[in-house]
Amino acid sequence: MLKFKDSIIFVAEPDTETISYQRKKQTLRKYKRSTSFCPKCSDLLHVMSKDVRKELAIVPAKVKVIEHVSYVYSCRDCEKNDIETPVITAKAP
Repeated sequence: MLKFKDSIIFVAEPDTETISYQRKKQTLRKYKRSTSFCPKCSDLLHVMSKDVRKELAIVPAKVKVIEHVSYVYSCRDCEKNDIETPVITAKAP
């Protein structure tokens, strides 16, 4: 609303509005192997490391972080006793 008084313009401040919202947790997708045995010696595999790939999905008025985790496996028995150690990565889409 404008008010004129002695050639000075007064503008009323707009009403303030508070907006509250709840944040959703990040989407986390994990990919693990179903079989956890060494293809060479049939011993149990252990998780050697994991590969993490993050991607942003932007939807109008929304931004999501989608994190893909793929585990990398190796065999402890082959690591100790053989020359070659098989390294197996779980499939990810």
